[in-house]
Amino acid sequence: MTYDWDWREADASYARALELAPGNRPIVTAASLLADNLGRTEAAVALARRGVELDPLNAVAQGNLGLRCLNAGLLEEAAAASTVRSSSIRGADSCTGRSAQCTSSKGGPRKRSAPFSARKWRVSAC
Repeated sequence: MTYDWDWREADASYARALELAPGNRPIVTAASLLADNLGRTEAAVALARRGVELDPLNAVAQGNLGLRCLNAGLLEEAAAASTVRSSSIRGADSCTGRSAQCTSSKGGPRKRSAPFSARKWRVSAC
């Protein structure tokens, strides 16, 4: 979708992907972005809501819902999605909704003595 700019083919591909894997949250979320880009605002919001239903603790799904609602002029729902995202999911990794654990590059707990630019961080994988 991003590189070819062939929106019609991307739309057909996502429609097929949704038929094959209707419960796949990343596909549902990406399809909602495409629908929004194609001007199908109601479909975009519906898909974004479905993405949140599939994985309510997923920060990507919550953020996508907030953006789709904002684009649709559903300001109260957009604000609610943003509030849920910032209050309930802060620090959650986007893959599973579990809390991410920051460690130093040497594997130990992070230290707060060095300035941020001097630290090397990694976030544990999903």
